[in-house]
Amino acid sequence: MKHQEHIVCIPAKLVNKPKSLIPFTTPKSDCWVNYKLETKDIITVQRAVAETTEDFRQVLPLVVFKYKDSVWTYRRTPKGGEGALHGQLSIAVGGHFDATDLQTDGGVIDPVVSLQYALDRELEEEVTIMGGYSIETLDLCLCANENEVDRKHLGLVNIYHMTDSPEIYSNEDALETLG
Repeated sequence: MKHQEHIVCIPAKLVNKPKSLIPFTTPKSDCWVNYKLETKDIITVQRAVAETTEDFRQVLPLVVFKYKDSVWTYRRTPKGGEGALHGQLSIAVGGHFDATDLQTDGGVIDPVVSLQYALDRELEEEVTIMGGYSIETLDLCLCANENEVDRKHLGLVNIYHMTDSPEIYSNEDALETLG
C-alpha cells in the first residue's frame, strides 16, 4: 500500500468552522483560521489513512518566498505524486510533517522545534535558496475547504522576506519554477 509512513495531524474539529460563523468575509478570506499548534493537539496518523478521511487535518509547514512586491511561483508537474495538484500554480513550498520530524524535550513533543525541523527538511528536499532572508511566521493558518485536498490539510505559513534579489531553484522535477 502507498503512503505507509505516519504524519502529524490534528483533529479537524479544532479548525473547521461552519461558513455561517464567518461574517463579512470575502470569497477567499474564509480559508484562514486563528490556530497555533499545541502539543496536546498533535496526533500521528498513517498517511494512507489520513488521505481517506476529513476527520483529521494533515499539518503542512509552508514557506512563501517574497522579494519586495513579488512572490516566487511554481507549477506542479505530472512528475509529482499528488495527481489532484498537477498543473496547479503554487506560491507555498513545503509538505507533510512526518512523525520522524517530531522533536521532544523530556519526553514531551516541542511543537515549535518540531515544526522548524520539518520545515527545514522539506525546504532542503524541494528548493535551493541563494541569498539572505528574514522569517515572518503568520498568526493565521491556511485552512481551505474548496476541494477534497484542501479539506484534509492545514498550512502553517511562514513568509521568507528575501533581502537580496532572490535566487530560488527547484530541487525536484515535480516543481517547475516560474519566477
